[in-house]
Amino acid sequence: NMKIIIISAAAPPEPIVAGRVHWDMADFMADQDNEVWLISPRPSRPLGKEYPKIKSDTIEKVKDNFFHITVKSFVYPRYNLFYRMYESFSFGFKSIRYVNKNIKEYDLIYASPWAFIGQLIILILKRNKKASLVMNVQDLYPESFLTKIKSRILLRVLKPLYSVDRYIANHSSHIAVVSESLKQVYLNSRRIPGSKLTVIHNWQDESEFIKPLSSKAEIINKYELARLSGKFIFMYLGNIGPVAGVETIIEAFSGLNNNECALVIAGSGSQKNKCKSLANKLGISNVVFTEVPPGLKPVVELQSISDILLLPILPGAANSSIPSKLIAYMFSGKPVITSADFTSETAKAIIEANCGWITKTNNIPEWTDIMKETYETNKTLLKSMGETGFKYAIENYSKQRGLKKISNFFYNFKKY
Repeated sequence: NMKIIIISAAAPPEPIVAGRVHWDMADFMADQDNEVWLISPRPSRPLGKEYPKIKSDTIEKVKDNFFHITVKSFVYPRYNLFYRMYESFSFGFKSIRYVNKNIKEYDLIYASPWAFIGQLIILILKRNKKASLVMNVQDLYPESFLTKIKSRILLRVLKPLYSVDRYIANHSSHIAVVSESLKQVYLNSRRIPGSKLTVIHNWQDESEFIKPLSSKAEIINKYELARLSGKFIFMYLGNIGPVAGVETIIEAFSGLNNNECALVIAGSGSQKNKCKSLANKLGISNVVFTEVPPGLKPVVELQSISDILLLPILPGAANSSIPSKLIAYMFSGKPVITSADFTSETAKAIIEANCGWITKTNNIPEWTDIMKETYETNKTLLKSMGETGFKYAIENYSKQRGLKKISNFFYNFKKY
């Protein structure tokens, strides 16, 4: 039996896949007679969602040997580099301080805080030097946010972050990455030995996607989307934030100029009102905005009524990891259109699964052309593409397969 601490920057009820994955992990390992402590900040995502505030650290006994600790750290769901860095510091510091004060003996920390500062703080302040520290890497930093920075001076100032990431990787006991591309970066760019690297994909609970669903008409009625009846439905479901690229697909859809089609934007976020204003400005009557209730079931139901699911990605983004949205899209058995770079992990997955279209750039006319092509594609072929995507997801991103791999990883960890 092991005593395992999982430090996660997100946890349910937040609809963030990494948070659900870490909860699944904790729950499963507790069922294997291990003692598990899951530590997370108070929920704050998505932006605009209201959650109860806490006055101090709280502890919830989920099961006899599964404890969930919510630490009172600073949270900042908006995008701001410096506030996000402080959020990373705050959660890293509060989580490892809780461990040092309250959990003296344990076998392993599986840490997935916010990047850099949170990781570094946990690494430096961990008092139990005998216990292993596995760092879970969800995305490639600093590359992921340096691509968004236009200032050359700021890029030079932040260049040492590469060395910070290399230091964290070198001094952690092991690195668990979420994609093969990330592993290659750590092998080749960070020069971390392969013996310290393991690929553990994020997963979705496939059982939710294979449960019998109500009819399309019933789901449309349930979510008060009567305007969609009889339409060919393009859908984006997820956070409507500044880097989501939702404006691109709204403008592209306006160029389609086809009253037989509808565009559904399902979700919330800081750019939602801006996107609504854009749709009104363009005079598009068949764009529908809707909220997504908490939980996985509404995601499954809403995605099931679509014909095509949309995954706009800014150039340079999602090159080394699979967006959780793509996994959920594949499990819904629907074809996907994305603007991911052709060399990205996202594009490779879609090509291998033969389940969608990839634009060469985030170019609006090209998006429009592909939307038109998908509308004109034979329905039987669309169904077949969705089915191959589902099979690919089952083979690579299912909860059952993922839990088996993480269980073996924990039990065999001392072999590394």
